[in-house]
Amino acid sequence: MKPGTAVIRALSKADADKYADFNLTVESASRPPEPERPGSSSSSPDESGYKPSESAKPAEPSMKVENGKIAVQAKREQGSAVAKAVITADALDQALKEAQPDKRGVKKVRIEVAADKEATGVDVSMPAAALTGSGLQQQYEMVTPQAIVTVPSNLVPKDGAKDAKTISIVIGQSDRGSWPAALSAKVGERPAVTVELKAVGKPLSGMRAGAPMLVAIPYKPTAQELALPHSIIIWAVDTSGRSVAVPSARYDEATGTVRFEAMQFGTYAVGFNKKEFADTAKLDWAQVSIEALAARGIIDGVDENRFAPQLDITRGDFTVVLVRALGLQASGVGSARSGADSGFADVNADANYAEVVGMAKELGFVKGKGDNAFGPRDSVSRQDMFTMAARALEKTGMLKVDGDSDALAAYTDLAQVSDYAKGSLAGLLQEGLLQGSGSKLHPDSRATRAEVAVFLNRVHNRVYE
Repeated sequence: MKPGTAVIRALSKADADKYADFNLTVESASRPPEPERPGSSSSSPDESGYKPSESAKPAEPSMKVENGKIAVQAKREQGSAVAKAVITADALDQALKEAQPDKRGVKKVRIEVAADKEATGVDVSMPAAALTGSGLQQQYEMVTPQAIVTVPSNLVPKDGAKDAKTISIVIGQSDRGSWPAALSAKVGERPAVTVELKAVGKPLSGMRAGAPMLVAIPYKPTAQELALPHSIIIWAVDTSGRSVAVPSARYDEATGTVRFEAMQFGTYAVGFNKKEFADTAKLDWAQVSIEALAARGIIDGVDENRFAPQLDITRGDFTVVLVRALGLQASGVGSARSGADSGFADVNADANYAEVVGMAKELGFVKGKGDNAFGPRDSVSRQDMFTMAARALEKTGMLKVDGDSDALAAYTDLAQVSDYAKGSLAGLLQEGLLQGSGSKLHPDSRATRAEVAVFLNRVHNRVYE
């Protein structure tokens, strides 16, 4: 008998509308051995991350793989509200071979997971080797009914899922039953999603991702919210029901989603945090920037009703706002640092900016003013504000902003720009992140709180666009 597949149908004599189908598959007597793959019991993952086998087999019939995309139907077991989908190594192999790399050389596999309407979430399982690489080799964009979650191949630290052959990412509606009344009130009927990580069937609770996840929650704003889209945010909710705004969140009208980056697995809820100040209503050039940063907890008013836009901002306070705006974190940072730990004798351990200055020093974008001093209470100049921000973007790999100082030639006060600041100012100018005042840059002028808000909101939008 030749290899192939046949369908045998048996009809009921009593009722011609009733029948049963039987699929018969005949295979060749000799089959080549299945190639070993990372994640199989006989192999170990390569340190550089998951790599497709040389000859990927076609995906299972329950999956459709085409042009670097995997479509799969998640199924619920009896009594379960979560539908499960298993992405096999063969399906990943085939999709990765067809996917096209971006300008970084990173491939993205889109995994479209369908589920029945009664499912409150999906559990997407894939080989552990696909998520435990040492570097960013590829990304997996999981499109589910609850959210779109894009995870990198280095999502899970090597020691985060020992002995696990598969890792599951669970994306589902959040259980609001234990939320405090205040949280329920401010979230209202807006969507809330929980993203969990599981290995060997158990949640990996409290673990930080090895690299950021990109999350997009579908949301249709009200007319009032659409009038103030910069006030649409994401609340990160901990297990005690405490919430904090996610700095990177922004509403994307083109996709109808609220997008943000996350390093922590957990619960995220769409919110509307309208922040208005009585003394910014007439500042057309700064009002939206101030309100956008305030809504995300990046910058605060001097009290509930006043922002004091004309006041100078200190070097210590600017460092805090910069670190918040870029979502920066330093390794090994625990409790507040002392002056000795941060490398600056004038940074007191109990100051509200002490830990953040230590972070900035560790990351290499603040260098002080000489004599082991940082000058945290001194007003920050415009050129120092620009230089610190440019260094932060460079050191973290967010944006290359070291430009040619010839770009500053058109400004009449070029001679007032310090040598250490010229490259940073030129780079920011070339990237459209710095704007002078007519023919001047005013490098030595003190930066006001309004100027800081406008500049950092411009940077924030570029980083998270």
